[in-house]
Amino acid sequence: MTHSDLSIDEMVEMILEPPALELDVNSLRHALETLDTDAIRSLFVDLRHLQTKGMGLCIADDIVCLIVDRVVEWQEVDSFELLSFLLNLLDEIPISSYTRIITRELSRTGGQQAIPLFRRMLDSERKYLQSEGAWGIVITQYTEPVQALADESELVRYEAVGLLHETETVYALNDQSEKVRHAAATKLEKEDNHLGLIQALQDPSSAVRCIGAWYMGRRHVSEAVNPLIALVQTEDDEETLRAAIWSLGVLRADAALPAIRELCSHPDLQIAAAAQEAVARLGLPT
Repeated sequence: MTHSDLSIDEMVEMILEPPALELDVNSLRHALETLDTDAIRSLFVDLRHLQTKGMGLCIADDIVCLIVDRVVEWQEVDSFELLSFLLNLLDEIPISSYTRIITRELSRTGGQQAIPLFRRMLDSERKYLQSEGAWGIVITQYTEPVQALADESELVRYEAVGLLHETETVYALNDQSEKVRHAAATKLEKEDNHLGLIQALQDPSSAVRCIGAWYMGRRHVSEAVNPLIALVQTEDDEETLRAAIWSLGVLRADAALPAIRELCSHPDLQIAAAAQEAVARLGLPT
């Protein structure tokens, strides 16, 4: 059974079960029946007041879902206008961060008309609304997510990474934003994209290089030996350097021995220990 199969009274009973929540039944019923913006605003204010007292934290998501269902299914109202009102209201009165359903329906009902609203959401002080606005732009403005990698907004490009096909993720490693490239490297790791992560070893960001450096040893990527040797000779980030040393040891890369041996006396004890362990893996004395 879906929300649309329920009567208003059944919806109210479901929301207020158990009935300990200090929420006015008539206010909830009026908002669901009429979808009047003033009634919905008043309901949100009441819910926010309850949340400040530690109540109604979970029930808000259910109410938002019910209202959205009603908006979408009630043919007598302007769905786009009401959904836009809801999204703006959640920015003003943050009773719930469950906005994906609203964003999806706005994209479906409004199409290109929704893009200015999604763009304004990028400037919200609430991170989850920024994310929703960016996601809305990717699925609405662009035919394919990969096209969104050219968007001027870092937030949009970041959201696009999660929607890319596996063969396209590597393109995001060329982004000017470290945040986007880091997201791409993380996704490449999940996709087991060896070649993409070898490319990540040359990234300007140590955080991105580090993902690639650990990955090579975990997945025993022998093709990464030479890039890892180059990395240990130039890397100044301690964690990334340790990751590269460890991976070379796991890969039993004899060619790396001269570079690793030099690091056995590194002033950082963790790096020195990692180098000594890597040499030991090669079966040689330190």
